[in-house]
Amino acid sequence: MPRSGHLLELGRFLSARRAELTPADVGLPDVGRRRTPGLRREEVATLAGVGASWYTWIEQGRAENVSAEILRALARALRLDDVELRYMTGLASVPSGGSTGDSGSPDLSLMPQIVENWLPQPAYVLDRYWNVLVANAVARPLLGDPEGERANYLETLLTNTGARQMRPDWERDVESAVARFRADTWSLSADPGFVALIDHLCTVSTHFARLWDQYQVADDSCYQESLYHRDVGDMRFTRVVMDFTCGYGLKLVLLTPVAGSGTREAVERWYELLSVENVLPAVSA
Repeated sequence: MPRSGHLLELGRFLSARRAELTPADVGLPDVGRRRTPGLRREEVATLAGVGASWYTWIEQGRAENVSAEILRALARALRLDDVELRYMTGLASVPSGGSTGDSGSPDLSLMPQIVENWLPQPAYVLDRYWNVLVANAVARPLLGDPEGERANYLETLLTNTGARQMRPDWERDVESAVARFRADTWSLSADPGFVALIDHLCTVSTHFARLWDQYQVADDSCYQESLYHRDVGDMRFTRVVMDFTCGYGLKLVLLTPVAGSGTREAVERWYELLSVENVLPAVSA
């Protein structure tokens, strides 16, 4: 039976979640030695109330038309949250052809003005692959200063020394970013551009390759970020993501200072320093 990329991803995701649980986690007796960590497929099937053969087919990417009821049952059995359930539902409901990613080019003419209006707070725009399309002057150091080139958010986070030095919780930020990226791009598993990007990131960063193989997903709508700048000190932001196109998958990312953290004053000093250095208020890649 032909297997689509989306159904294979669903199976791999379920296998990864199954490997994280022990019988004690789900109230089952632990009988006998286990050759591999985690629950057995038969145990997950029993907990979810589905046939063992059917569940095996799901993990193998061979089960088409998996119902929402079965996905909810598997989510309960594997102790999954709402984000993980939405991720599974998306993978199970997408036709095997998937997205081609060929939607032309978006009009970026208004985007510099949008991110500039958010100054002195950082703001930037990402495409469906998390390439940085537009960033204001305060955001640029966080993104590897992508003037004149289209930098990728994940690649910068993983490989750019300057961007890494601004993140005191770099390990946490990378783990979160990879999980959020997977949840955000579930529909792109058949997209050649997406496949090429994942191959490239795995090549340039073994850290990314390890995290990608863990199949973690997380919500990308709101996230707390801690940043450090050598001239203004520690800053704490709430990172808010707004999807504002469906066809192109564009996202507007706004960083808002956490109230009472001193971040608003710090970021204003930071912007003053950039103004003294004659840094342009916005840049389009």
